[in-house]
Amino acid sequence: KATPPSLVVPPFSMEHKRRRVRGQHEIDVEDIAADPRPGMAAPSSIAFSADDRHVGYLIAQSGSREQVLLCNEIGDDGRLSPAQPFVRQALAPSGGEESLTLEERMRRERTRSWGHGV
Repeated sequence: KATPPSLVVPPFSMEHKRRRVRGQHEIDVEDIAADPRPGMAAPSSIAFSADDRHVGYLIAQSGSREQVLLCNEIGDDGRLSPAQPFVRQALAPSGGEESLTLEERMRRERTRSWGHGV
């Protein structure tokens, strides 16, 4: 009776990880743990103005959890103008996560609502 080949697993080391070159479509632990998760950085709370000339939405800037309110003007040809901040920076709230109460931080953790901002 033949014995199955033994599986040899090299010991894990960070040096091995640093030398490894990822393929184009490979997913790493850092990709999975990234925030926002890959493919999840999309506009939310999309709304149109009463005259259908503007569209507003919340979106997090690249690499950030803070959501900003952006607005695009819809041209006569249906094309969108470049996005403009809807709230002036001087009026935007400040403080980020550190200004939240413990109860609010716990609520966000339970609902997995990691974003903040508007």
